[in-house]
Parts: sequence; C-alpha cells; structure tokens
Amino acid sequence: MKRWLPALIWLLLFIPTGFGLPPSYAASCTVGALQIDTGHQGSISCLAYDPLEELLFSASSDGTVRIWENEVQRAMVRISHVPLQMLALHPDLPRFAVLEVFGPSRSRISVWDWPGAKRLYDIELTEIPLFMSFSPNGSYLIYSVAEVQSMKFHDARNGRPVDRLDAAHGLVSFAEVSQNESNILTYQPSGRLTYWKLQTGTKIQEVDTLTDLSLLSIPRDNKRHIVAKKASNIVIIDSLTGTVLDMEPVSGLVDLAVSPRGDRIAGLTRESGATVLRTWNLIGSNLYAGLSSRKWDTKSPQHPQTLFLTEGKTYFGSNDGSLSYSEVGGEPVEFSRNNLLEITSLEVVDNVVALGSDQGLVIYTLATNDRAYLSENIITDFSFGIYSNPFSTAVGLEPFSEREMLLWDMSENQQGIALLDTWMGIREKIPTQSSSPYLQVDSLPYSLLTLEKNGRVRVIQEMGGDTLFEY
Repeated sequence: MKRWLPALIWLLLFIPTGFGLPPSYAASCTVGALQIDTGHQGSISCLAYDPLEELLFSASSDGTVRIWENEVQRAMVRISHVPLQMLALHPDLPRFAVLEVFGPSRSRISVWDWPGAKRLYDIELTEIPLFMSFSPNGSYLIYSVAEVQSMKFHDARNGRPVDRLDAAHGLVSFAEVSQNESNILTYQPSGRLTYWKLQTGTKIQEVDTLTDLSLLSIPRDNKRHIVAKKASNIVIIDSLTGTVLDMEPVSGLVDLAVSPRGDRIAGLTRESGATVLRTWNLIGSNLYAGLSSRKWDTKSPQHPQTLFLTEGKTYFGSNDGSLSYSEVGGEPVEFSRNNLLEITSLEVVDNVVALGSDQGLVIYTLATNDRAYLSENIITDFSFGIYSNPFSTAVGLEPFSEREMLLWDMSENQQGIALLDTWMGIREKIPTQSSSPYLQVDSLPYSLLTLEKNGRVRVIQEMGGDTLFEY
C-alpha cells in the first residue's frame, strides 16, 4: 500500500487524476489534515466550449485549465503557477492554447494536448497579446501584439512562425479567419474593417466603422454581425459594410458573450456595487432587451467576472473560482467550488477513493474505460461527489461490499455506524449499544467487529446492531 500513497496524496491535493489502481487493490489509512481540491483555487479568467464533444474549458488565475463534461470535472491540466488570461480551442484536435502571464513585460502562449496533459510548444512574448485564436481548420495559431505589424501567425502543429499578411496592416485588436481559411477580416481601433487574402496579403476590401471597439465577437453561425462594446453601449455592426445596425446603452459592461447562432447576447455589468447579468435578443439586425437579469453583490467572492453562451446554457466563472450555469431564463446553479476539508480518514477500493471529513464525505470514482489512461501521472477521466456526513464529526471508513463502505463516528459523542453507498450517499444507520468511541470497525459475515477506545471488542449484528459477543 505504501508505494501508492505518494501518488494518492498527489491526487487529493491537486486532482490531476490518472494513475491506475490495480483491479483488486484496496488500502486504507488515517490522515491528519489533507486539503482536497475540487475546483479552481483562483478567479476564473476565461471560458471556452467545444460543441462537438460538449466540453466546457475553464482557465484560472490558479494556473490550471479544467475540463467539464455535463458539469462534472473530466480532467485538470496544471499549466503553471502564474495566472492564465486567454484560452483558445483547436477546432479538430484535443488541444488548447492558453496565455500564461508572468507580468506586463513577459507572457507565454503554450499549446497543450489536454488528454495527456502534454505541453506541445511555447511562444515567448514580451507583452500581453490583444487577442488569440486558432483558424477554423486548425492550420494556424493567430494572435496580435501592440505593434505596427501586429498580426502573428504560427503553424498550429509545431508553433513555427508562418509568413502571412506581410502587407502593412497596422495595429489589429481583433481578427476573424474565413471558414476555408482563404481570407481574414481585421479590425483596427482607429475604426477600420479590412478583408485580406490570407496567403498573399492582398487587400480585398476596406471600410470605416466605429473607433475603439472592445469585447468584439462574431457569432459562429452568423458571420454578418459583429457584436461589440463601444463606450457605454453595446453595438451590432455589419461586418461587410461597417454600418452600425443597432446600439443599446449599457453602463459598466465588463464582459460580453454571444450564442452560436447570434440570436442571444449576454453581458456582465458593474452597477452600484453589484455585478448584473444583462441579456438581449437579436432579431434580424435589432437588439431587444431581455426580461431576465440577475444581481450579485461585488463584495461577495461568488460574483461572476466572465461568462460564455452555448445554445441552451449560460456559464459563469466567478471571482472565487466557482463555476455555475443557468438554463435560458433560469437561475444560476453552482456546479464547482473549491472545497478545503480536513480529512480524517481515507479508503481506496479498486477504482473508488473515499475520504471522510466532519464537513462531508468525498467520493472519487476513477474511470475504468479506455478514456482514462496513465500519462505523466495524470488521470483524464473521473467522477466526483460530496455527500453529507450524518454524524458531523470525524469519521472512520472501511470497505463493506462492492459499492458500500462502513462509516463510523470517531468522536466522544458515539453516534454509531452507517452504510455509505459510494454511488448514492448514506444508505442507512446501524444502531449500536456502545458509549465509547470506535477506533476501528471491520466487516465479518453477517456481523461487524468493533474496537472501542476503552479497549472493548464487540461482534455486533450487521442489521440490528445487537451485541453478539464482547470481551
């Protein structure tokens, strides 16, 4: 058992889960004060979504990227110990690019194969880029910096620089590559939209539009509209002509998200000490304010600071690292928070890791299918759950059946024994006749063997708890 404990402690502290336990492996131990990591430990900086795999990606100031499937964490990749600020997903491969920020004069774009938690290549920078994205077919990794020739292109496979758009294109703060990767649209803060031939750098068309736009976005399925912030307004701009199609006043806008079809828009604003969710519907080329709005006190660590829209959900990333979502028109539901618990007992049986704490019972079930594989000590697939502790005290754990464990009160209160179903939580309590705390409880055929703090040993009925033998 001892050879597994270092890796097991690593799992509990950092949740890169992926070492494989032997098929019949079982171990238990009592630990002092382990803190388990079940979510981001720092503020959420950005969210991204893979619509084909239906995976949510979250990047944080804690230096990690976490991957979520149906609001359950599927994997975590430790990028660095510095804050992360940008995140872009490769359109075809299980890869992402993330920006590591060491300070105002140094940052690094790193590209990762996330199932194996493998760093593929880095691009060192002397400043923070203005934007970053992959091209639609995954040929290029593109970003811009605050230079006269600001656009930079790299081969997405290996990170090598690629000569594209050599013509004088000025300072670009946003760009969108066409689906076939033949053309690129660039926006300059001076108020200019320009279409270019990507391979030759030939200018196709140039139109004037509003200056100093920020938070720009082009819907995935509606390339004709640009959604952006202009001063204290949200604006809809025709991407071909630069014409302002509609404009709505909104003060304190800090983040903006657009649904894939471009028919729903959501924004986070700071208003009078509150973070407010504002929504709009885009019908044709006209904006209509939505009925739903939600407020969070900015003094609360749970207030969101970034959001992302899918077809049916709005995802929120909060200042304290928690994540939540809401259905269209519904209330936000939290699905991830960093839980720091003092662990009093730990039990491992096959692919299940159970931890006992006075604040709750934590169950990790490591995947047994071929999606979970060992690569650099990272487990890439697992499920996680927290259940209530019926005793609200320090507890012990012991295997009982294939999916059940014995749970007992270790305090002076001596509240008895319970059965923990590792899929569903507490199944039932077993009444006992002892008044002294249990030090250990073991399973026998149709009965339980208990060792009490006062030195008494008992064999009790499995169901009724009556004493069958004692000494």
